[in-house]
Amino acid sequence: MVNPIESLKKIKTSLDQIPTKYRLLTSLGFLVALLVALPITISGLMTGNFELRKRAASGEVTPTPPVVEQKTLVIMFNFQDQPDNKPFSKEEVDSAFFSGTRSLNSYYKEVSFNQLGFTGTIVGWYTIPYNTTCSWDENMRQILLNKVEADGININDYLHLIYLKPYVDGCSSTASLGGNPSEMYLVGTLNLSTLIHEMGHNLSLGYAASLNCGSKAIDSYANCQVGYYGDVSSPQGMGTESFHHNAFHKLYLNWIPPSRIQEVTMSGDYTIYPIETAGSGIQVLKIRKPDTNEYYFLEYRQPIGFDLNLSYNVTSGALLHVGFLTDRLLSSYCELIHCSKQEINTYLIDTHPESIYGFEDAAFKDGTTFYDEANHISINQINHDQNSVTVSINLSLVPTPTSTPTPVCKTGLNLFSVYNLCSGGFRNARYMCYDRFSEILGDPTSCKSSDVWRKIAEEACRGHSSCPSPTPTPTPIPCTPEGKTMPVYPGYECCSGLVAISTIKPDQYGKCPLQPPLGASVCTKCGNKICGLGENKCNCPNDCLGPTPTPIPTIIPTPIPTVRPTPPPPRKCPGTCLPNFICRLLRGRCISSFTCPSFRGFSRCCCLLGIIRR
Repeated sequence: MVNPIESLKKIKTSLDQIPTKYRLLTSLGFLVALLVALPITISGLMTGNFELRKRAASGEVTPTPPVVEQKTLVIMFNFQDQPDNKPFSKEEVDSAFFSGTRSLNSYYKEVSFNQLGFTGTIVGWYTIPYNTTCSWDENMRQILLNKVEADGININDYLHLIYLKPYVDGCSSTASLGGNPSEMYLVGTLNLSTLIHEMGHNLSLGYAASLNCGSKAIDSYANCQVGYYGDVSSPQGMGTESFHHNAFHKLYLNWIPPSRIQEVTMSGDYTIYPIETAGSGIQVLKIRKPDTNEYYFLEYRQPIGFDLNLSYNVTSGALLHVGFLTDRLLSSYCELIHCSKQEINTYLIDTHPESIYGFEDAAFKDGTTFYDEANHISINQINHDQNSVTVSINLSLVPTPTSTPTPVCKTGLNLFSVYNLCSGGFRNARYMCYDRFSEILGDPTSCKSSDVWRKIAEEACRGHSSCPSPTPTPTPIPCTPEGKTMPVYPGYECCSGLVAISTIKPDQYGKCPLQPPLGASVCTKCGNKICGLGENKCNCPNDCLGPTPTPIPTIIPTPIPTVRPTPPPPRKCPGTCLPNFICRLLRGRCISSFTCPSFRGFSRCCCLLGIIRR
């Protein structure tokens, strides 16, 4: 009888003799037939070779480790109507991708523990025979590749192809999910967090999402909502900084060795160490989640290296994710959240679902307990410091009726975060005391370190207790008048007749920023066709960008002017649109009609019943 594994080895040997660009097509039908019959998987697309591996007895598939110093080709191009639009020099592009201290190369060397880096070539600028457009098609791509090959560059020598064009309003950067070679399409940016995010897709990583289950930290997925960019501490999420990839994504790329991973199979106390450094201790705990045939992953983050600017709320304890290490192709789950079955996504769990800060304080704190009711899994954080965090895990906790404990009064600062990075610190901070009093600190001119902001917050919360005073005297919050800003928190509202809108305003070039400010709104009379206090063309375009008044024509007795039909009014979205929001496009549809986050990778659109109105 023929040994199937030996047959596969012979196929691999044959494939290795075929030029890389034709390997996938060659013998494809034969490979498909084998894959149907045998328990194997194909990996190694990132290295340009096929490696056929027998699936381990546990069902886990370990991806082929990336090759150190992967060759990358950056192709700069512009359009025939603006042939002199060349916003970046080759030196600037080289610094952003390869040679700079905060380059794509230096980032991935750090987060991979020096297992992955990038070298490459920069070519262009090339001008293609198209006018400026957001479109990108195979014909444009082939024109560019022909120009590159005409300059003596062999495309097949590169694992990653990156197309860089000048900024075009309304266009978004995109990337292929894996590929050999992988491709990235950048629109007028060398922002490091964008490069990291799109290269993450090129390395087959999906999104660092969040799982919002309302008042519960975890529930049946039918009762939860997925935020595709919900993980604030990951470049594959909404992290606008160049933070480390989370533990699950590092595991998928083989950057964390098995010796630093521990599967929890019995109750007990466990200690893990930060994932930013290549230590010898355990860095990741994985706990089986039987009801969905998945895993929980526990990791610990500290302000080290590229994670230096992580919020205190992230570094105060362990982070908990749901990931797919053995069951990532679970079709029923992907049907539920509409994910691609090839995406390597992670889902951040909010261990403080009662908090007003959402996923910004998703990490455990000392004393925090997470409970999975369906699987009777309990995780409690015992203590933490800058070196490690210790948790107590119970895998067979059965709830028993108990009397309601007497509440413990806590006084002072409860939650704290900083945001809007500036030179040497942050422009803003948010805090909430134990009596749920909260406030936003800072303004566009302020810039303080996280420690200074924290001291201010602690002083403001002095004497604020979680237990009510014997004679509570609630202080009503006055309504906010027209043109004034207010924090987006319960208890704050605009005065009668006013509506709250974004505080976004035109930048120095008169354009509306893609990312509106978070945490505050301005009270206005937006919608009354008058551009009033607090309104501008970015936050209230219907009032401040109204139709141009038709000039009164001069009446001339003779000759009688020819009466021309009035042109039809411009097309508008039916119903009520959401001006100045930015919605993520997913297969030609908007994610949500009302929750439109804003950051890279999104396109301007109006969401209404899931239909895109550009």
